[in-house]
Amino acid sequence: MKGALALAASIAAMDRDELRSLIAARRISQTSTITDPLGLSLELLRPDSLGRALQALDRGAIAALQALASGDPEAGVSGPGLAASAIEPAVVARLRAVGLVGIDPGTGDRAGDDAGDDDRAVALPEVAEALRAALGESDDAASENAPVSAPDSSGAVDLSSWYAPALASVRRAAALIDALAERPAQLGRRGRATVVSARELAAATRGDAETTSRLLAVVQDAGLAFTAAMPSRRGGEVLLLGSAPGAPAVREWLDLPLHARWVRLAAAAASTVDAPLRGALALSDGDLARAAETVLPLQYPLLPQASLAAAQAFAATAEELGLTVGGRLSPPAQALLDGDGASARALAEEGFPPIATGVYLQPDLSLIVPGPLPPADERSLAEIGEAEQWGVAVTLRLTPASLRRALRHGGSTERIRELLERLSLTGIPQPLDYLLRDLQRTHGAGVAAPAGPPVFGRADSPDAPDEAPFAEDGGSVGSDDLDALAELVYEAARSAPGSGELSRRLELAIRDRTAVRVTAAAAGQERSFTLLPVAITSGRLRATDEQAGVQRTLPLSAIVAVEAA
Repeated sequence: MKGALALAASIAAMDRDELRSLIAARRISQTSTITDPLGLSLELLRPDSLGRALQALDRGAIAALQALASGDPEAGVSGPGLAASAIEPAVVARLRAVGLVGIDPGTGDRAGDDAGDDDRAVALPEVAEALRAALGESDDAASENAPVSAPDSSGAVDLSSWYAPALASVRRAAALIDALAERPAQLGRRGRATVVSARELAAATRGDAETTSRLLAVVQDAGLAFTAAMPSRRGGEVLLLGSAPGAPAVREWLDLPLHARWVRLAAAAASTVDAPLRGALALSDGDLARAAETVLPLQYPLLPQASLAAAQAFAATAEELGLTVGGRLSPPAQALLDGDGASARALAEEGFPPIATGVYLQPDLSLIVPGPLPPADERSLAEIGEAEQWGVAVTLRLTPASLRRALRHGGSTERIRELLERLSLTGIPQPLDYLLRDLQRTHGAGVAAPAGPPVFGRADSPDAPDEAPFAEDGGSVGSDDLDALAELVYEAARSAPGSGELSRRLELAIRDRTAVRVTAAAAGQERSFTLLPVAITSGRLRATDEQAGVQRTLPLSAIVAVEAA
């Protein structure tokens, strides 16, 4: 009871922006029962909601919660590995912002009472109990009472080579899009490609399954692949491209210069960095590898193993994307994490190699692309060749199968020859000339290609239904619902308590067997009683008045206020 009222008092004192941030941070999933601050406080104090919130706390915040619960701001805090610490106002304000501390409801819980003062902050019994349980269940890593030391910068990493994996990742992402256009990927329960699908895509793009799976997740996060229900397939959902809503974004991305395409992927990856990992990064001086491997489990001892594994997976993804070099953040990656997209784009454009003057065709039908090409040319070459090596320079191989595939997708031998004559710095070798002539005889001119890139056509293949349903994240309310809920609670906090809120306060007191101060009005007069509520029946409150030694029965319609005793 006391925890719910103290948290409700804190919520009632918040402005609209603070309420919106609170609801977003705590990922409210059930909104139907929330109409006022008390309803929101009850939702936030549910064990599963508290468990998620506590996982994201760093050692300083945990220490502050423990000190606050002890009632002595200077008291040493208990628990594995948590050093004694005074309660810092900034930390308490951060805890209050995420609904883990309340304010004293006895000094006024209506809006406008200057309730945000840190000296009014009070511990919530439900939070203290959940924290004790969580610390008791945390692994041995939490018991190491060693402060996080500054990283050793004596072996500085040369970050200038970040563009090489960045350029390769963009090309591999385009190859993944090609592969998805040919064959949708089956999704597992977590919305990511199954092991079998990852292996198939890896084979199609000349990569390994683990790296391909990570890059595919980035492609998903960048909005370049879409989830659709496919009831006829086992598992029910696939990842695909095509005529589903959002597919134009794929075509737009493919038309961007390579450095701009990379920024789109890198920004999507950076957007998945959560608050704990950002906190660990801040303590690691840009060393993401150290942050994920060492600092994160020390600084955030309550993080579940799945979150630690996700952070390490992100560190691997960052290295593959060129966000890091040797574990350290590259300059454009740092700009993205700082929210400076314009600087990231400028750094990427400056760091990527200039457009190559052409390609090299070899008599063995290998084709070497020494650097970036205009998007249309890169797409056309990808259509007619099989990739053998990714990097700043790309090696493709022209085969009868790859050339026939281009013809099936709307190309022609004449256009293939024109493309290669225009791009090749070494002309067209005799073996390739013979192969093109043979294809001309056996396949004719081919199907006339649509307007656009000379050969490419796969990304626009109509694999998806016109109105494919998409999977939604059920973890939190949407933006519109969030605003509506914040407004509802905000307005309720600024009006007199309704009968519903007063009844909930009484029901909480009955459940927790705690005394409350009840104010009732009759014949134009108000009287207050300190009561121990027993039951609510037939619209009446039955309670014990321990001070007077009597039982009292009050109509709920006469009760105008219920406060903590």
